[in-house]
Amino acid sequence: MFFKSILVAMMICFTLALPLRSNETVDLFLILKQLYANEQILSKLSASGEENATASQQQQALQRYAQTKSELLSHVLGALRDNRISGQLDADIEEQKQQLTYKIAANAHLGYTLHVAADEAALALLELQSRIHRFITALHGAIERGSSDEALRLMLHDEQKSLQASMAQNWPNPDQSSTDGAVLSLQERLGELEALRFGYGELLAFFEAKTALLLSQNSLLETLHIQSAIDYFDALIPYRAGSLGFGKSLIIAAVLLFFFSIRKLIAKLAVKGMERYLLKKSNAAVHAYFVRAIQRPISLFLILFSLRLSLEIFYYPHEVTGILVQWLQIGYVILFAWGVIKLASVYGEYTISHLIKSHDNLRKEVVNMLIKLGYFMIVLFALFAIFRILEFNVSAIVASLGIGGLAVALAAKDTLSNFFASVMILLDNSFSQGDWIVCGDIEGTVVEIGLRRTTIRTFDNAMLFVPNAKLAENSIRNWSRRKMGRRIKLHVKLTYDSPSEKLRSCVDAIRIMLLEHQGIANPHTPMPENEHSPLRYRDEFVSYDDLEGYKNTFLVYLDEMSSSSIDIMIYCFTTSTDWEEWLSVKEDVLYHIIEIVHAHDLSFAFPSQSIYVEKLP
Repeated sequence: MFFKSILVAMMICFTLALPLRSNETVDLFLILKQLYANEQILSKLSASGEENATASQQQQALQRYAQTKSELLSHVLGALRDNRISGQLDADIEEQKQQLTYKIAANAHLGYTLHVAADEAALALLELQSRIHRFITALHGAIERGSSDEALRLMLHDEQKSLQASMAQNWPNPDQSSTDGAVLSLQERLGELEALRFGYGELLAFFEAKTALLLSQNSLLETLHIQSAIDYFDALIPYRAGSLGFGKSLIIAAVLLFFFSIRKLIAKLAVKGMERYLLKKSNAAVHAYFVRAIQRPISLFLILFSLRLSLEIFYYPHEVTGILVQWLQIGYVILFAWGVIKLASVYGEYTISHLIKSHDNLRKEVVNMLIKLGYFMIVLFALFAIFRILEFNVSAIVASLGIGGLAVALAAKDTLSNFFASVMILLDNSFSQGDWIVCGDIEGTVVEIGLRRTTIRTFDNAMLFVPNAKLAENSIRNWSRRKMGRRIKLHVKLTYDSPSEKLRSCVDAIRIMLLEHQGIANPHTPMPENEHSPLRYRDEFVSYDDLEGYKNTFLVYLDEMSSSSIDIMIYCFTTSTDWEEWLSVKEDVLYHIIEIVHAHDLSFAFPSQSIYVEKLP
């Protein structure tokens, strides 16, 4: 077991080494310009408002552009934490700076003032781009080193002051109506410079206010001083595969093994806590069943939690992002819904059964329907939660099922009919894969329940593909939904010359033989030990024996005086539902009946006619 656990941990570590972050990068300089353009529109709206716009429309427009600004800033923050900022500088930027310096000197010597100003603005733009790139790189390095919140705030504050000081340069104010090339070039450079400076200032102010978010992914691990442990083990064995070093590998394996080893213990402790409040009045059978049912979801939850913690360690000090995190969150939702359903199916139904006993006017059918509706609501809420995790717009999905949805529904009526029929089949639980069913002229074993059709293998080894709508609209006979009891029904026909004493004795002998037969069920036959369900209290509002398929009816009587025989009716069930075992038991019963009839000097009757002649000619 120990080596198996190590193997599982190694496989998971290998999985963690695969790329997880989103490959989408963010062009920082482009977003800074977008921030400036958005701010210009926002300022104009705040100052005058749009023409012919009501106060409500103007307020909505202001909120829309303010939301755009917030989204842009948050986008950069997430990209910084994940190291997805692509605002890289050109490789020849130093050469560009040098060329501009030569042009500035040459134009100054010739007295071209506007050309000098345009080139100086272009040089200032390159310098600002270099500055932004250097600071973002330094900021990301500080985050990666696990700098404190105070250190990051001080770093951002100093950069803001330095930026404001660099904006003190005075630029010439060219004629806005001029068409001179130098003037247009100067205007363009100054516009770009202003946009970049404004966007950078807004970004610095936002980062300074959100330093806690920059380090939020590290708070738990920082408290545990995880970096010290990683550095210690990395120093012992300087092995590294990409971003995964020996220290992280060892800690991840230890975390996985720890939670994998103690998951059952923690599950038992959690159940113990529930016992004090939920199971105090339950019987022993319900209590044992609940403990077995609830331990598995709790155990799987701990395994998922260990995987998430391992991911946090693997990507430390960065935040964990990517599709795998979404799947882990979906796993949490599924396990929570599973646990609630288990809790309701045991404790809830047990409580409802007591309510039915104490309230005679409470209808069992209504209670049973409410229980099924409750399960459906749990599943529905779980689906909505999963849609939110996958970032689906649930409101838009619901709204789309309007007139447009009606047109699609009419065009794909049969497909939708089969799809919803499959949903109803699964919800009704009419049959499962492997069940032997009969529906009209269809009979066979269910192979697979699909979204549009169900595949059935017939007993002559043919494959049937049945639309789900046909199965949902017709009655289904499910031969596999029985736990004990396959019927034997026959008539033993004896001749009319049989004495009544011998007939009575023969019937009693057959009855005793069947009662003592190990393969025949009777009212005194105990259920198999593994079929003793602790949920038999459901019999208060659902016939449990009929629901699970237990039949032990036992009838042996002199039934009829037919045209050519006296008939003894035998109506009973075998303990096994297997066809071959049923045939074997039935064969043995017939042999015993023959022996009993012969032992009582009785004869079997067969269809015959007697002719009586009243007078001979």
